Amino acid sequence: MSTLKADTVTAATTNGNLAISNQGTGGIAIDGIPHRNLIINGDMRIQQRSDVSNSTTAEYCLDRWRVNLSDGSAIIQHDIAQDTTVPSSTFTHSMKVTIDAGDASIAAGAVHLIQHRIEGLVSDQLRFGTSDAKTVTISFWIRSPVTGVHYVSLRNSAFDRSYPAPYTISSADTWEHHSVTIPGDTSGTWLTTNGVGIRLSWCFGAGSTYQGTASSWEGANDVAASDQVNAVASSADVIYLTGVQLEVGATATDFEHRDIASELARCQRYFYRQSGSTHLATGVLVSTTNAYGHMEFPVTMRATPTNAYAVDLADFQIQSPGVAAAPTVMAISYTSKNSVGLSWTKASGGTAGYACSMLGVDGTNSTFDFIAEL
Repeated sequence: MSTLKADTVTAATTNGNLAISNQGTGGIAIDGIPHRNLIINGDMRIQQRSDVSNSTTAEYCLDRWRVNLSDGSAIIQHDIAQDTTVPSSTFTHSMKVTIDAGDASIAAGAVHLIQHRIEGLVSDQLRFGTSDAKTVTISFWIRSPVTGVHYVSLRNSAFDRSYPAPYTISSADTWEHHSVTIPGDTSGTWLTTNGVGIRLSWCFGAGSTYQGTASSWEGANDVAASDQVNAVASSADVIYLTGVQLEVGATATDFEHRDIASELARCQRYFYRQSGSTHLATGVLVSTTNAYGHMEFPVTMRATPTNAYAVDLADFQIQSPGVAAAPTVMAISYTSKNSVGLSWTKASGGTAGYACSMLGVDGTNSTFDFIAEL
């Protein structure tokens, strides 16, 4: 098991106020302060979504974190949750993945990953794909149900450059701290746009299709080598992960704790949930029955988001002088990276030209999700 070095890079402090001029940079300087950790929500504190149960596909749960599952010939079910099982008082939360239905014999085309996708606008500083590519170090706390060789990997967006890096779990179901150092890739195409710059993955089981050469850059889509253990074989086994850091250099420093306000803003660049009993938008009645409103996002999102919202209209309400009624029709009229327009229809009784409020009135189910994930 590897340990943290004694030397620590001390980050500047912040008072929690966001620098509007830097909103939407995805994790480099959203609060005006440069940060060394390229990972967003590496301490697993932020979870705008709910826990996921009995999933058999790729799912997000904690912000910026997803479990990727390619079944092969078997169905592997898993639960994903935010948990308070942690390695020390330094952390308060971890990501917990429970294997509900395992796969004792992994097929060639099967793979099980925990993945974090880094935006190209964030990873461009690494200069991958150029002669100036920088060495990086990945450090993390992990609990695996199986001892032996595991892999963490870097891949590009096109899945044609990859580096599987091994680390060894010494004790099952025990928190261990590990770090791996990876030289920068001087070949291949690495996006520096708002697309996927780097795919960082932890492998817990992989078939031969995804196995390559350990500790080497390859022109392939490899996340492990042939000595990767199978950590998804047994039902009820649990994997925990927290304290994830990716930084420039060949030395792992102490985990960089950032204030909750700026870290939440980083997460909301990719996913924003507006929920609960709350004011959603201020609008205007354009007729006795129709209202239009405008909702600003808290930060500029990575791209124009897709959206999903609760279908039970009784969970929402239009309020105007003399009127308080649930909409009979609710729709999104437009969406940009900064805001969304709402179009609601209600029963007659309003007055054209009057201002109105669009509200969520159910503490649990009045939900709008805006999704701009990588």
